[in-house]
Amino acid sequence: MFSITLEEMHASMVHVPIAFLSVGYLFDLAGVLRRNDVLTLMGFYSLVIGWLGATVAVATGLLVRENAEAIPGADVLVRWHQLNGIGLTALFGLLILLRLPQKGRLSGSIARVYLVLGVVGTAMVLWQGYLGGRMVYEYGAGTIQR
Repeated sequence: MFSITLEEMHASMVHVPIAFLSVGYLFDLAGVLRRNDVLTLMGFYSLVIGWLGATVAVATGLLVRENAEAIPGADVLVRWHQLNGIGLTALFGLLILLRLPQKGRLSGSIARVYLVLGVVGTAMVLWQGYLGGRMVYEYGAGTIQR
């Protein structure tokens, strides 16, 4: 019978927000620069899918964090990873709320605020991947061998 651990689920899910939030921001940026509502609509839906993936990644991460915190030296890194994950999920949730009235259109002051916050959010996504990678490759978090 096929089974998957929470650590494996977390490791699998993290790729959804990395891909969709980062690419979604690029769609939005291109849509604003080219004044193309189709690109910004693609950005909006990528944002929603990425946020849903981030929510699942954070939930599964919270369920397995004690396992990673038990690894000597990894506890501080785990806390930063946790705080950043919750923060980026909250930020992208705010961006969804900001976008809801416009969905496929992104213009004016909303576009400027959204694009600036999107840079911050995308940087947080990249930082989150870096922290997660360090936890796996330096400390063996989520792996069988430690």
